[in-house]
Amino acid sequence: GTSWWGQSVCEGCTTQNLAGCMAEYWRWPRPVSRVMGGWARRRLDARAGGLAAADKVLSVSRAVENRIRDQLPGADLTVVPNIVDPGHVERMAIAHQDASRQEPYVLAAGKLQPTKGFDLMLSALAEVEASQSVSVLVAGDGPSRAALETQARASKLPVTFLGWVDHDRLLGLQRGADAVLLPSAWNEPLARVALETMALGTPVVAWNRGGNPEIIDSGINGWLVSDSGDLQEALQSLASPEFRRRVGAAARARVEERFSPDAVYSQVEAVYSDALEKSGRVRVTS
Repeated sequence: GTSWWGQSVCEGCTTQNLAGCMAEYWRWPRPVSRVMGGWARRRLDARAGGLAAADKVLSVSRAVENRIRDQLPGADLTVVPNIVDPGHVERMAIAHQDASRQEPYVLAAGKLQPTKGFDLMLSALAEVEASQSVSVLVAGDGPSRAALETQARASKLPVTFLGWVDHDRLLGLQRGADAVLLPSAWNEPLARVALETMALGTPVVAWNRGGNPEIIDSGINGWLVSDSGDLQEALQSLASPEFRRRVGAAARARVEERFSPDAVYSQVEAVYSDALEKSGRVRVTS
């Protein structure tokens, strides 16, 4: 699942945290959760057995593969990343871009919940002097929205919460932004928001977690940040239109090279051919 338990990243299933996880996720009373620990363990073992029996198990990033490898010693794991079609997302973005929005802004988008780390983003922005003059748009909704709005007001940050935004309109906002911020509290597997933004030629400033380092070479086709100092450096670099264009062009080139349909379809075909041959259902010859 999300590997998130108790407001932090979960490092693995133990008898103790299985009970806590069930109490948190299913809202079960603690005594019931403890009694059901054996059932939860059997459920996990069944899932692991199913994955180990598969001819291939696909993960979208090395970060995901590394996280599950020790738990699935018998599984044949292969990384096949998410696919983004740069031409398609650009056509949708141009068709839905808001021409009336003239002032520069940075954008953050996603479900407003603890795993996404929007509170970390606001805390970091509050420590960055340059952020006081940069408009921040937050597209999305979720259980953390009220708390995040309160945090933004207390920090006196120029943040506008747009609420839920449909995908095509979001692409227009991504294309028009100076940058898209991708905060994360959990280990992001391989963020589609990041890939689509890069495909549009817009720089991404992502928290250095999960699969993000597999997409971004910091300072070349985007930025990886761990604290407010890193964020300040990224925002200062964004002040140069020429630098933004250069980073955006490199970002689009990365998507075309590694995440476009032409780049990924051949990987999918190879994985299925290998799985069929391994299963003995067909012999693949060159």
